[in-house]
Amino acid sequence: MSQLALKLRDEGMRRVTRAAYLDPWLDQARTAIRVLAESSMEFTAEDIRRMCGDPDRPNLMGALFLQAAKDDVIAFVRYEVSERAERRGAPVKVWRGVSVPRVGEEGPP
Repeated sequence: MSQLALKLRDEGMRRVTRAAYLDPWLDQARTAIRVLAESSMEFTAEDIRRMCGDPDRPNLMGALFLQAAKDDVIAFVRYEVSERAERRGAPVKVWRGVSVPRVGEEGPP
């Protein structure tokens, strides 16, 4: 990704997060991501939607996951087919908590 694209992406994330600062959904979704990240479960944005509902701004979900990944709270695992009918089989990212070892890896001693 070009430096300009990264800069624009990061600025867009900052604007979305600032605009949503007083949005109670944002706090609920952050908490849900942290709880799921601390569990041994893999999860997707669809799990957050089931727990917290849809955000008022569609791009807020992606910004939230990207920030959690940048903060080393979660890590990308793989893509799966979305279960939501309106997504028409589009791919959805599967995540896991960074402190949770991948299958076949050992955890800390």
